[in-house]
Amino acid sequence: DAIHTLQHEFFDILICRANKPYVEIINTLLSIISEKTYQEKEEIVEILVRLVRCSDFISAKNDLAVA
Repeated sequence: DAIHTLQHEFFDILICRANKPYVEIINTLLSIISEKTYQEKEEIVEILVRLVRCSDFISAKNDLAVA
């Protein structure tokens, strides 16, 4: 019935307003954690790229020494 739906929506709005600060805090924390995780991943990727380059250089140097 329409009155029941209106009451439901009214209370739902009130509860959502009460929860809003918590949702904002959680979203902010998730954003910070995601950025930190992304930065750490990028650092690891760069280290791996440097290791591969070093390995390729050493391998090429060894190939020249053998030849």
